[in-house]
This record gives sequence, C-alpha cells and structure tokens, in this order.
Amino acid sequence: QSDGYNVYMYLDNELMDIDHLCCLAHARAKFKYALEQGGDNDAEYFLDCIGELYQLESQYEKGELSEEQIKACRQSLKTKEIMIKLRSKLDSMLTDDHPPRGELMEKALRYLKTFWSQLFLFTKDGSYTIDNSLAERFIRPLACERKNSLFFGSDKMARVSAAYHTIISTCKMQNV
Repeated sequence: QSDGYNVYMYLDNELMDIDHLCCLAHARAKFKYALEQGGDNDAEYFLDCIGELYQLESQYEKGELSEEQIKACRQSLKTKEIMIKLRSKLDSMLTDDHPPRGELMEKALRYLKTFWSQLFLFTKDGSYTIDNSLAERFIRPLACERKNSLFFGSDKMARVSAAYHTIISTCKMQNV
C-alpha cells in the first residue's frame, strides 16, 4: 500500500500477482488542501464521502469483526453507494462543461481519477486497510533521520540503522 508515486505504478504493471493499494488518506489530504488552501467548496463533498468510508471502517474496528465480516461489510450496498456518489461527482467535475476550478482541486481530482481502482481495492479483502497511516507513523522517525543518514560514515552503519528502526517499530506494533 502506497501513495501514488510513479515507481509503484511501474511495479504494479510488472508484478501481476500483487495487489497494489493506494492510501485513501493521501487522496483525502489533497481534497483537504483544496478546501483549506484553495478555497474550493466542492472539495467538501469529497471529504464528506471519504469521511463516511472512514466512519464505516471505525465501526468495523470497534465491532472487532473478522476479516471475512469486514470484507462482506465493505462489499455491501452502503459502501457501494458511497463509492458511486464519489465517482458520479468526480465524473461530473471532469466534464468539459464544468466551471473552472483551482489548481489544488484539479490535482485532487486527477489523483482520485488516476488511482481510483487502487484507492478502493481495500474493499476486496478484509485484511487490507483503507490507508497506510499505521506504517507511515512507524517510519516517521526514519524519515526524520534522513538528513542524518548522510553522516553514518559507511554503508554498514546505514544498514545497522535500518535494522534498528525495523526492530523498534516491530516491537512498538506488538506493544513490547
């Protein structure tokens, strides 16, 4: 599961037996920027629909549903209705006769259209997640250390750092 980085799309085409999911939180963030920084009120509609999907996911988590139950819920009419609303609004906004919109909204719409199938692939399997926020929280310290990695002194020490962060993050996930 990733953002829409082009390298991942290349791998998506090459690795046929792998499901490549895109993170819905990345799409949501683009619409949030379009609303807050670009002042585009149409973004609020997308944020509301995506919020509905997150509310459903929260219910599944609180209900401690099995993966099969989650899969059934995700493939229910309720989820499909939300996706249809999103797609209908997306398609209507991308028509030639739609009024012009800001650059941030345009970027959000293109992202949603380009990665549509990968963004909603989480509905295929109950073990998939709606976003990769958990993984991103765990790699944040490593990302912050990126500048320091220039001063590890050797390739060996960079590998030691990567192993260290892997062990620490795994322990955190397991509440150790």
